Amino acid sequence: MRPHKYLNKLKNKWDERKLTPIILVPHPEEYRFAVVDGHGRCLVAPEKGMDRLNAIILMDAPEDLDERLKFEAEYFIGQDSEVENVKPLEKHLSRVIIGDSAAVSLDKLLNKYGIIYFGILNHYQEY
Repeated sequence: MRPHKYLNKLKNKWDERKLTPIILVPHPEEYRFAVVDGHGRCLVAPEKGMDRLNAIILMDAPEDLDERLKFEAEYFIGQDSEVENVKPLEKHLSRVIIGDSAAVSLDKLLNKYGIIYFGILNHYQEY
């Protein structure tokens, strides 16, 4: 049920190296797996020439159909609740390492004027 704009964004930003495994729940009575995280990746992968994705299979799902449906729904609802939102300042050193011009300029200014900002762990400073 994802809007097309999100699928288009996924297509445009597709990078196989950054794909996380999809999450599956087995449905042995139907000889299939339900995708509880990664439906968009499943839709876009064939368009990108991929015939398979890495997956994690949740083997602890209840056997009772109603309970398993609740299990899947709870997993889906909470799938991003444990993901830490990394703030731009926490990404600073990584941006310096890859040569991002804004981060490199900021890093040079901080060092030139002896500014120590503890939100940025700068590779020139030791704490």
